[in-house]
Amino acid sequence: MSRANKRNIFLIGMMGSGKTTIGKILAEHLGWKFDDSDHKIEHATGKSIVSIFSEKGEDYFRELESDQLIETAQQKESVTACGGGIILNKRNRTLMRKSGTVVFLDVPLEILTSRLQGVSNRPLLEHPKGNESRLATIWLEREKLYRQTAHITIDASLAPQSCAKKILKELKH
Repeated sequence: MSRANKRNIFLIGMMGSGKTTIGKILAEHLGWKFDDSDHKIEHATGKSIVSIFSEKGEDYFRELESDQLIETAQQKESVTACGGGIILNKRNRTLMRKSGTVVFLDVPLEILTSRLQGVSNRPLLEHPKGNESRLATIWLEREKLYRQTAHITIDASLAPQSCAKKILKELKH
C-alpha cells in the first residue's frame, strides 16, 4: 500500500464514471471510511445539488465543494468520490495531490452518455435529450485537468469490482 501511504484516496472523473460505486467497494476492501463530496454538501446544506445550482448558481456550489475538500483532505484512511468539477479549481487539484492519491476513472464518452441517458438530477445536464453534446463539452473542458491531476488512471468502463481491483493493484506500486 505504498502509494496510498495511509492517506486519502480521491476518485475523480466525469459524472457517471462510477466514483461512488467504485469508491464504496475500494473503501470496504481497505477498511477505510467512504465519503461522497456531493452527499456531504447536500447533508451540510439540507439541499440537493440541483437546488443549490438553481438557487445560488454553480460558482456558489464550487465554493462549497472547495470548503468540503479542505475538511476531507485532513482525514486519514478515507476514500472520497469527488464531484466531477472539483478539478476546475487549481487549489483543489493541488490539495488532492498533496493529501493523498488521486485516481482518475476514465470512461469513454459513449459509455457515459449511455449511463446518463434520461438522468435529470444532474444540474449540468439540463436537457435530458441533449446529454451527449453537453457531456462532450464538459469532457473537452475537463479531460486534460483530470489527467494532469491523477496519480493513477483506470479504465472505468469495466465492472466496478474490476476497477476497484485494478486500483488496489496500482496502489501497491
